Amino acid sequence: MKQKFTICLLLLLSIFFNNKKLFSAEMPRNYQPQSFSYASTILPTADNGFIILGYYKNIPADLYRPTVTKFDQKGEVQWEKHFNNNFLLDFSGVDEGLLYATPDNGYLLVNTYPSVTNNGRYGLIQKFNANFDSVYTVFTPLDSIGLDETFLNGWNLSVNKIVPTANGGFGIVGSNLKDCYNKGYVLAQYSNTGSLIWKEATPLTANDCIQFRYDAGLIEKTNDGGSVYGIGNRTLVSLNYVGNFTFARKNATGTTSWITTITTQYDVSQVANKNVLLTQKELANGQLKFLTLYDVNGSDYTGGIFLQYTLSATGTLINTDTFNFRLPLAGTENLRKVVIDKNENIIVLGQKSISKLDKKGRLLWQHTPFDDLRLYDNPGTKYHLTSYTETSDGNYVLAGNAVQTTNNNASNIALFFITANGKMKTKILYGNVFVDIDNSCTLNTGENGYQNIAVKAVKNDQAFYTITDTSGNYTLPLDTGVYKVSVQLPNTAYWKNCQPNYTANLTTSSPSINVNIPIQPKVSCPFLNVEIATPYLRKCFPNTYSVYYCNTGTDTATNAYVTIDLDNDLQYNSATIPLASSTGNQYRFNVGTIAPQSCGSFKLTATVSCAAIDGKTHCATAHIYPDQLCTPNSTLYDSSEIVVDGSCVGDTAIFRIRNIGSGNMQQIRKYIVIEGDFLRVMPQDYQLNANDSLIIKVEASGQTIRVQAQQDPNFPYPSLPSFTIESCTQNIDNLNLVNQFPQNDGMAFLSTSCMPNRNSFDPNEKITQPIGYSEQHIVNKQTEIKYTLHFQNCGTDTAYNVVLLDTLSSALDLTTLVMGASSHNYTYSLFSGNVLQVTFNNINLPDSLINKEASNGFVQFHLLPKEETPNGTFVPNAAQIYFDYNAAIKTNQVYHTIDSLQFRVTAIKTNPKFLSEIKIYPNPFFSTANIELKSQKILNDISMKVIDIGGRLIEERRVNANFIFDGNALTKGIYILQFTSGNEIIATAKLVKQ
Repeated sequence: MKQKFTICLLLLLSIFFNNKKLFSAEMPRNYQPQSFSYASTILPTADNGFIILGYYKNIPADLYRPTVTKFDQKGEVQWEKHFNNNFLLDFSGVDEGLLYATPDNGYLLVNTYPSVTNNGRYGLIQKFNANFDSVYTVFTPLDSIGLDETFLNGWNLSVNKIVPTANGGFGIVGSNLKDCYNKGYVLAQYSNTGSLIWKEATPLTANDCIQFRYDAGLIEKTNDGGSVYGIGNRTLVSLNYVGNFTFARKNATGTTSWITTITTQYDVSQVANKNVLLTQKELANGQLKFLTLYDVNGSDYTGGIFLQYTLSATGTLINTDTFNFRLPLAGTENLRKVVIDKNENIIVLGQKSISKLDKKGRLLWQHTPFDDLRLYDNPGTKYHLTSYTETSDGNYVLAGNAVQTTNNNASNIALFFITANGKMKTKILYGNVFVDIDNSCTLNTGENGYQNIAVKAVKNDQAFYTITDTSGNYTLPLDTGVYKVSVQLPNTAYWKNCQPNYTANLTTSSPSINVNIPIQPKVSCPFLNVEIATPYLRKCFPNTYSVYYCNTGTDTATNAYVTIDLDNDLQYNSATIPLASSTGNQYRFNVGTIAPQSCGSFKLTATVSCAAIDGKTHCATAHIYPDQLCTPNSTLYDSSEIVVDGSCVGDTAIFRIRNIGSGNMQQIRKYIVIEGDFLRVMPQDYQLNANDSLIIKVEASGQTIRVQAQQDPNFPYPSLPSFTIESCTQNIDNLNLVNQFPQNDGMAFLSTSCMPNRNSFDPNEKITQPIGYSEQHIVNKQTEIKYTLHFQNCGTDTAYNVVLLDTLSSALDLTTLVMGASSHNYTYSLFSGNVLQVTFNNINLPDSLINKEASNGFVQFHLLPKEETPNGTFVPNAAQIYFDYNAAIKTNQVYHTIDSLQFRVTAIKTNPKFLSEIKIYPNPFFSTANIELKSQKILNDISMKVIDIGGRLIEERRVNANFIFDGNALTKGIYILQFTSGNEIIATAKLVKQ
């Protein structure tokens, strides 16, 4: 396995904004909120990050500038956009916040805007596309637009709910405030250009003041673009107020399809100037849920009697659930938000607490208070929660204000991450990973930190990761508990630990614990690794390879150089560093002195011959020197070194297995010849003295032939001696079989890139090496899987930042992740849910119309399956690509099956009177194989018997001359396959199930 680069896994979002700085890991750019900050809305994004609409105090006084900020999954700022000309007058604009995601990947921004002619307010609704470019703006100061009465004269909120529609417009529910407080309602729907389609309002008279409260709206997912509206009001009956609710289904033109009215015995109550219809949900089965609150006394907005109505898709009341709930800190907090999540649980957000109830209102868990979470801040900090969202994986992100007691007008935004089961990271593990020069196992003066190394903390069966910075420092937020802390060594050849792990007891009252971790050099020696990759290969055009190298050893490498071997169809053109020399198809580049922990890169271009077969695979291999280990070899190693090469003579593939080592092979080993995707012959014995060779000739008129030989098991590096010839003629039977098996580049100092030439390709795609064996793409647990992610800016403008998000299978071992070559400089992180994020900041990628070649980019990484992964595990992989503010582009899906090939057919014998050949493919195989019985004459009544080693008949059935054999029902062992036609045995074969 190649050298492991480090990864980071942060499961806590605890990012704080102070006046001039973002508290987090290294910030991508300056972020400067004003003296007062307020997070109004949180929206989840497809990349497991989120967007926050925040307001920052600005001039003129008491007005607040809206800013939209994009965060990645661990809470770091990716980008922001200010709306300098639109100021919010107060924060009570809309119950669920002031920013809405729309079905067309855009956004609606809703503000109340101060009037310049009177003391009232206007409504301001702005539609933006995915890039936050303005699409349309709706102001409401004029009756011609239709909603003027919902915004003027009165301090209370007038627009209660904005509901984006699928066509880019929106529906709206509002209070009619023109003549008296809380007098009536207004419903309306707008088109995708921001023009009014229809409006409905309660009639207004001078003396009739309807005691209207607040309302809600819900888009029902139907083909006519309609909406379901909920309207709540209070009516005086016998000197007592009672609550009334009306639910109506309207189509896109405002016509009512159905209407349902519910009268209750309770008085309708508002919650901190928010809706009484707290939340609503359309369920997967089409049913509708509405949740409301009753019997709140005075200004006590801490809970009460909740009623939840469930309606059918046609408006019939199906069920009413009643439950009581009060906030846990009822004396010091009010309700902020109530939401029905995707699993129908009820989330209640208070100013200092979050509670999760089941769908019947029974408490599942609570988090309170938030005052004790004073990470990175002084003990006087208090948190006032303001908004909440559910992430795509069912967890929760909260935002709040961190008000400093010394100045209540100064507030920072605090973000918190809570898992679906209520877990929150409230402790901090921190320390330094350093090079222990004096071997004392303690950090002393003059001992420096080691950068980019993974730190792992394990509690029970859960593992959490982070990465050290340039000084070797790390910070890892965790739950309470006792952890075993360790590091992933740069390599195990030259580095060792003082001890395997360290105990971190985070069960005490202390919010943090310091654990410094020493790593010690075994010897003083460089250890070089190299990666080579290219995004694609096109015939007749120059193609760019990126070469990336690092020194993870303990000493400086001097006179280092890299050789690049190109196959016969690749013509070297140029490189970004001087070419030192060339011999045949091998090119040498001097890279000089490489200090420990230092890396470098260069690029070279090569043209694929125009005469190359369409779709043929071309390989390039990078080898960095010095490549010798300083540590002694195993005493069991026989000093042999096996290599395989080959060439074509006419239509014959000639392979050569050589022993280029200094010692003779002390034991017989095996080699195999694979034709296409099955063994041409059984594994063969071979044994070579030093400098001896073995010649193997195979007819290869159109077949892909691979020869693979065993290396001494005590060989000092991971080694897979092999060579593949795709075709010795101008035709290839099956393309891209070169990559079905791994290349011989498991050594850190070797890297091979094999890519087919292509005339057309998806510019944003994922490819993998090896592809894997058979249609199941089988690889074993010892096979390193290499992923290459390609992207191209096909937009109409320069892409300044590109973010790639790749959710890795839980079957893969994240500690073996190696980040490889790329087209541009990048940073990377790994988040909860195994999400790998690769960020290209300031990539400035031109669009493809301006510069097609320069509009492309790629990155490569590889890792191993977990040792405990069960056989048969399916490992899919796809990625999402973000160009600046644009919606994600999803790549194709690649996949593997983690398994060992179970079946192998050997010792085939045929009766030449009946058969000319038996073809079994693939062979070996996982569970099923195709069997072809080839004959010059028609075979009748073919029967197959499966007989075990003891002579017992396991199975007998009639088959055709071409059929599929299924061995799933067989246990491990040796079997005989016997084929008969009539009374004649026409063939036999030995079947081994491992």
